[in-house]
This record gives sequence, structure tokens and C-alpha cells, in this order.
Amino acid sequence: MDVSEPYTQRIVGLDVVKIIAMLSVVVSHALNVLVFYRQDPAMTTICHSLTAGGVPLFFMVSGYLLLGRKGTTYKYVAHKIWAIVRYIAVCCILYWGIMALIHWDYTQIKHCADEFINTFLLRGPFTPFWFLWSMSAIYLLLPLNHCFYTRHTRAFAWSVAILGVFCILLFAAQFTDLRYSDRSLLQPLKMWKWLFFFALGGVLRAYPTPHLHWGWIAICAAVLNAAQRYYLEPVIHDTSNLTFAGSPISLLFYLAVFCWAVQRKWSENYVLRNAGVLFMPVYTIHYIIIQNLSPLHNLGFGSYITYPLLICVLSVAASLILLHLPLKGGMARFFKLGPIATYSIILIVLTLHRQAIQIHESRHPCG
Repeated sequence: MDVSEPYTQRIVGLDVVKIIAMLSVVVSHALNVLVFYRQDPAMTTICHSLTAGGVPLFFMVSGYLLLGRKGTTYKYVAHKIWAIVRYIAVCCILYWGIMALIHWDYTQIKHCADEFINTFLLRGPFTPFWFLWSMSAIYLLLPLNHCFYTRHTRAFAWSVAILGVFCILLFAAQFTDLRYSDRSLLQPLKMWKWLFFFALGGVLRAYPTPHLHWGWIAICAAVLNAAQRYYLEPVIHDTSNLTFAGSPISLLFYLAVFCWAVQRKWSENYVLRNAGVLFMPVYTIHYIIIQNLSPLHNLGFGSYITYPLLICVLSVAASLILLHLPLKGGMARFFKLGPIATYSIILIVLTLHRQAIQIHESRHPCG
């Protein structure tokens, strides 16, 4: 296959991967609430392990689509990075602007600059935006990687394999006398991981994997991944999905899910067609919903299923509403118009927040 050959038709399987990754990220962040409250720890850990592929799968899809793409110039890179910076800035301004109106305290606006910095430091309502900063770094390296990828594809593939071994060795070092851990590093600084998954996506495009029973392989890898998390989390005292991203079992899990989705024949429908547009609204909204509805984490038996399901339904429903708002230019151009529409939904979220607090106080009247 010519790696610089443009796509002549939509690859529906990539939309499926985006949906899996998007829901995995939402569920993972929702389960973090249960981890914090130590609620159903065993089942929460098992469910958490099944959502481990969210971020790696997003990088793999990006690499599959961008590496080998014609017109990958620094002008294109500058345009993409500016779009990301503008999006984060507008989100911060609108969020604190609405908070100022809600609390009738216009000094809230001063938090905008702090919030912009916090998106890199993994704090505040836009903690998940660290992914956008990592993508910005990926974009900076894209022209060089594109040149290496198209001119020396085989050498590029070997380089990715070496980088993958490096990730595995760093993961294994946590269980040796070295006791190495990258937990002290901010996620955007762990570029060896994200660059590996991004480049792996390009390799899978250049060298398609054989048609194996990837679905069954993914199921087996998921079971092994759950066992791995259950037994190893107490050893390293870390519950983060991304800490296990360098595990060989986790890598097999991500690879199997990706290959299963891409190789399977899908009939295109409304959900799959809009998966790409749905990502940014869901990614922006879901963490704010989680922060405001955390008092509802204890929904009784099976909260490790019901609470993440509630967050997913609210996030997707709110995003679908945004997609159908009659805005000029359409919500498909979400990077330009999305923040304005997105934060109209925050009023609803804040109302739900008040109701959640009331429910929590009624259940725990003594505090």
C-alpha cells in the first residue's frame, strides 16, 4: 500500500474506534469518582480496566489518518495548534463568564488565565484537556514524522517497535529494585507514550494486520487486563489507566480492539457518521457533569455500572442537543462555534448539581 495514497472512501471502522474511545474516556473518569470513595473496589477495578484504551485508541486513530496525509506542512500544523489553543481559551472564558453570572460575582473572570494553565496541569473542570496539549506536541512533530514515514516506512516501523519496547521496559521498571514510576510527570510530558500510539496507528495503515479473530483476542486480553489491574494496583499503589498503558497485556488489548473495529464490515448509519463531530462536545462536557453530579455516585447496588451509565447518557444527550442547535455554519465546525453552544448546557448541569446536593443531603442529614 502507498502510504501517501489519499483515502477514497470513509473507513467506518475508525468511527467505531472513536466511539469506543470516547465512551471509554467518559466511563473511566466516572469510575474515578467511585475509586475516590472506595466504593465496590473490586468491581470498580475490573470495570476500570475495560476502559483502559480510550486515550491510546484516540492517538492511534489520529496517527492512522494523519501520517501519510498529503499537505502536512508547518502551515497546516500552525493552523491546527492555533485551533486547539483558541478552543481551550474560549472554553475557559465562557465557563468563568457563566460562573460570574450564576454567582453574580464578576471577579470570577480573573480565574480565566489560571484555568487556561490548569488545563496543562490537570486541574479544574477541564482536566481532560491535557490530551489537546499532547496533540499539539504531536502536531509539531508531524511534518518530520510524515517525511520519515513516507520515505522510510520500514525503518519507521522498526523505530515504533523499539519505542514500544521502551514503553514496556519503563512499565516493568516499577516492579524492580529501580522502582521507576512516571507518576510524578504531567500527562502531556509523557510524550514517548503518546508518540508511540500515534505512530503505531500509521504503521497499522502501512502494514495491515492479518485477518485474525481479533474480537476474541480482545476479549481474552480484556480478561487478562482485568486480572493484571486487580493484582498489580496494590503493588504500585496507582489506579490510573494510563499508568498501565505500557503493559504488554494492555498493548495487546488496544491493538486487538483497533484491528477488530477496522477490519470488521460495518453498515454506515447516523451514529457512525456523527462520531467524529460528537467527540469534542462529549469530551468537553462530561467532566463538568461528573464534577457536579459526584454526589450521585452512590446509586445503590451496581453503582460501578449505573453511575458511569448516567454520565454517558447525560454527556451524549447534551452533545446531541448541541449538534442540532440551529447555529450559523453548523455544529460540524465545532472548533469555531462549539464553545458558545457547549456552555449553554452548563446552566442545565448546574441545576442538576443543586438537585444532586439536595439528594445527597437528604440521604446524609448529619453531614
